[in-house]
Amino acid sequence: QAWAEAKGDGATGSGEADDGEDGGLEPNDAVVVLWGRGSGKPYAAVVTDLAEDSVTVQFDADRTLGTVPPQRVSPMPLAQGLPGWMGGGSRVEAVDPFAKGQPATWYAAMVLEARQGPAASSDDGLRLWVRYETSKLCQWVRRR
Repeated sequence: QAWAEAKGDGATGSGEADDGEDGGLEPNDAVVVLWGRGSGKPYAAVVTDLAEDSVTVQFDADRTLGTVPPQRVSPMPLAQGLPGWMGGGSRVEAVDPFAKGQPATWYAAMVLEARQGPAASSDDGLRLWVRYETSKLCQWVRRR
């Protein structure tokens, strides 16, 4: 799971994203988790592991792991009404949140998918699934 920044350079390309509406969860899916007593409060997270009767997620807010019943986890819906530079196939620059050293280094990446999770304080809930051009690795990033 990524805590990163993304900024657009205005260049766009083409690309398609899975709509995630088939109901099946997979590792690395961006999800909304209902956490807590009663009906729970919605939190943004990423699936890290799946079992028959549980889903393990990493919460975006603090990177902690939690295991919940599958009925408390749903895929983040596709983001709507985004500027063109944030759409699938767009070229952006993103900071790898796990990179060592300062200052932060921006890396060329391509947006493969955009999802909208719950907003919280300074987080608008938007998540972009990007593929870094050099390493070809993918991760979720958010706007800052």
